[in-house]
Amino acid sequence: MHERASVQAVVDEAAAVVARNGGASASRLRIRIGGSSGIDPEAFRAQFLLLAAGTVLADAELDLRLDHEVETRHVVLESINLIEE
Repeated sequence: MHERASVQAVVDEAAAVVARNGGASASRLRIRIGGSSGIDPEAFRAQFLLLAAGTVLADAELDLRLDHEVETRHVVLESINLIEE
């Protein structure tokens, strides 16, 4: 299950963005999954729920977009909606 490493990278990046911008937490994350990544969006979502538990991302809604138009193996955090302190 290689989703775990990709999810951990997104969780780390998003938590850092929240901290840098003085947010209390995030309400929504928009994530683009490259069509060549081999990542299953539902497996990604399940891993996110596990890895984000107890963090500033725990209650964030995920907007996952599988992008077959772009030949990439990457997972990209496109945007974060912050909840201010």
